[in-house]
Amino acid sequence: MIVSLNMVAYVLPKGNALFVDIAFAVVFGLLGYHLSRRHRLLRGVTPWRLPSFAWALICLVLQPIGIIVELVAEFTTRPAEPARDPRAPQGYHAVATSSPTATALEAHAAHGLGTSPGHLAPPPGDGSGQTPLFGWYADVTKRHELRYWDGRQWSDHVADAGTMAIDPL
Repeated sequence: MIVSLNMVAYVLPKGNALFVDIAFAVVFGLLGYHLSRRHRLLRGVTPWRLPSFAWALICLVLQPIGIIVELVAEFTTRPAEPARDPRAPQGYHAVATSSPTATALEAHAAHGLGTSPGHLAPPPGDGSGQTPLFGWYADVTKRHELRYWDGRQWSDHVADAGTMAIDPL
């Protein structure tokens, strides 16, 4: 079958060739979608911040050229900003840690305790003068290995040798 659009003749495939063309288009569309989702999981945003279904459509239509465009987009898209604690004041950024570093534990041990449970010293900062927003640090009461700092105060959540428990202050 021959279709003429604006003086240009296009030959549409028939039978098995049409099936193969559609199969390749679907494979490229799925590959484009998968690449976009993988990029979002690894870096927090999709390439050029287009939705994954848009990349699937681009790759479905443009096939190998769409994949090349998406790869260029992956290398030119900045990763997402780190997650911010909504309770934190403007300008503060926090990254939760599963366990503090040895230097943070030593620095915290040097901080000492206040005179009453309401005056417990916050965990040590990173040297910029700002206290960390949240994370696990050496227990200020010295009853456990670690205690959780929620960004404003010490919580009741403690950990000893990887086992979590509740111990009110």
